[in-house]
Amino acid sequence: MVQDHTGFAISTTSNLGRGCRSRCREQARLTELCEVPLELLRESGTEYDDYAYHWIDALQSYWLERSGLLDKLKTAIQASHPDVVRFAGADLLDKILYPPINLFHRFLRKDQEGFNQALTEALELHKAYWTATEEREVSVEGHLALVPLAIACLAYDAGFPIAIESDYIPG
Repeated sequence: MVQDHTGFAISTTSNLGRGCRSRCREQARLTELCEVPLELLRESGTEYDDYAYHWIDALQSYWLERSGLLDKLKTAIQASHPDVVRFAGADLLDKILYPPINLFHRFLRKDQEGFNQALTEALELHKAYWTATEEREVSVEGHLALVPLAIACLAYDAGFPIAIESDYIPG
């Protein structure tokens, strides 16, 4: 079974965002989510592009402080190239699925200026994607940029100044 990747991306990384925003209350829950083995996700019967598993692996490694984080993120970036991806459409990949990976990369590099530029771009791409069709415009999924918000919460918690105002992330 092949699925639309929007829900997959939102569910895996928005849980990270909720954990970041309420770290004290939800740390144990987020740790449990990060301990779900990738093999279990791969065996679910639903096919996703390989980059998604590498992306989840990188997020799990970050949260659980496992080794190899940068290599895992690099693999996720390489596997998310449009020439490699088999299931996600180009528009979805470019505007919704890849920007959080770029944000996370900027966060890990402690590149505050680059992070804010990437966040601005991610929100612009989010808007472009979710307003491209009438069907998308009325979809609740597009009202907030949950995945960029999750990564912005990580950055904010780490002391990054978030200099972005948008209707797609709470201020």
